[in-house]
Amino acid sequence: MAIYRLDVEKRFGQLRFRLYPQGSQPGDFGGEAADMTGLLTNLDEALAPLDTKTRTDSVIFRNIEYATKRDLKETVRLSKF
Repeated sequence: MAIYRLDVEKRFGQLRFRLYPQGSQPGDFGGEAADMTGLLTNLDEALAPLDTKTRTDSVIFRNIEYATKRDLKETVRLSKF
């Protein structure tokens, strides 16, 4: 079971994120997009290798753990940045 952390920020009008294993050093932000639709598309590509169907992997976003990609993406979509 692997747990990842997701950080999302808005900087200079661009939304971007970083996804990294919990307990490791966070990398640089990437996946820049001008709007939420683009961010969710980029995030979906980054989440593709994770196994959330059998709930083997999970992602922590804003101190809440999400076991499914759908719940995580919906929370990101509704969040303010």
